[in-house]
Amino acid sequence: MLLHDGRLKLADFGFAKYVISHTTLQKSIVGTPLYMSPQLLKRVKYTSKCDVWSLGVIFYEVTPFLSQMLFGCLPWTANSEYELAKNINMHGVNFPTTIESSENTRSFLKGCLQPEEADRLSWLDVYSHPIF
Repeated sequence: MLLHDGRLKLADFGFAKYVISHTTLQKSIVGTPLYMSPQLLKRVKYTSKCDVWSLGVIFYEVTPFLSQMLFGCLPWTANSEYELAKNINMHGVNFPTTIESSENTRSFLKGCLQPEEADRLSWLDVYSHPIF
């Protein structure tokens, strides 16, 4: 995510995939595991909602609108992709109690970081979320 003159832009530095439809199931796997959706980690078919997951992870770590850290850490960590997928499924998203965050922020993150794609925000939900 890039921020320039108050405008937020998403960028990809080499791992891009053309998506015909937001509901088309994809199979190729590229990316950094800590930002991958559970579907990518499990090597199962996925939709464009995998990018909503990644947006949620980035947003959890950094507040792009303020150009500063939000929680300053990732919502889940692990030593392997298997362990990461297990941690995500066993432990829902938690928010550090030492850092203040708004209900809109928590609602947005909970919506983005749903392990099951069916429960995750759609891109239309993201665009219309009160946080924006």
